[in-house]
Amino acid sequence: MKNQLFRVGIVGIIALSSFHAFANCSEELTKSSSRTFKVATDFDSENSNVVNAKKMVNRALEQINCPALDDTVSASCQEIVPKNSLSTVCYIESDLGHFFTISDLADTGSVVLNIWD
Repeated sequence: MKNQLFRVGIVGIIALSSFHAFANCSEELTKSSSRTFKVATDFDSENSNVVNAKKMVNRALEQINCPALDDTVSASCQEIVPKNSLSTVCYIESDLGHFFTISDLADTGSVVLNIWD
């Protein structure tokens, strides 16, 4: 009986902490219809641009206590200036809104989140 109560208590604590994190995320997202984040981009250069863009977005979401993106979220990247990889911009849609990512020449990048109306 004590083990069952202990398990129920642990599950309750986990559920409560998840709800609290979601509440913080929702509160942060309602502050503005658009947010910009500076994130580290110290990723493996062997990864595709899409993989790295999703990692950038997840790092931005961590900053406001939001859950990470689902792996099935659609994303695409394109060079704005043809044949210039430094001009690559990625677009990612999620149920939170849509994101644009761009990396700079150092180990940082920018993530712009536009929240759905």
